[in-house]
Amino acid sequence: RSLMLWSSIGMTLACSLMGLMGLLFMTPSENPKEGAAAWEVSNHSAGWVIAISAFFFVFNFAFGFGPIVWVYCAEIFPLRYRARCIGVTTVANWIGNFLIAQFTPMLLEHIQFSTFFVFGAFCFIGAILSAWLPETKGV
Repeated sequence: RSLMLWSSIGMTLACSLMGLMGLLFMTPSENPKEGAAAWEVSNHSAGWVIAISAFFFVFNFAFGFGPIVWVYCAEIFPLRYRARCIGVTTVANWIGNFLIAQFTPMLLEHIQFSTFFVFGAFCFIGAILSAWLPETKGV
């Protein structure tokens, strides 16, 4: 549980920093290539901050919400219902992944780098959820 909490806090910080740096220092390119959105960085350091924030997000996801959610789901259900419940949580995860993949390009097109504030808000909700969930160690 504590790993999920720290993971979501780190992901919230990374998303917020990416959104802030993108809004302050990224501008749409004058000459985008064939339908592709292109961005120009007005501050070289801001580009590095955005890149490091993306790596920091992946790092936090990799030690927390990536693997631990699957373990947590396996531990909270009674053995009699575990297989069916894990199936339901897996379907919910895949539907969530599909929705993120479908809506991210639209969000980036319409609200641009504020998209990362939306993702950060969901990560913050994950932090609240992680603090609320009961500890399963020793159960």
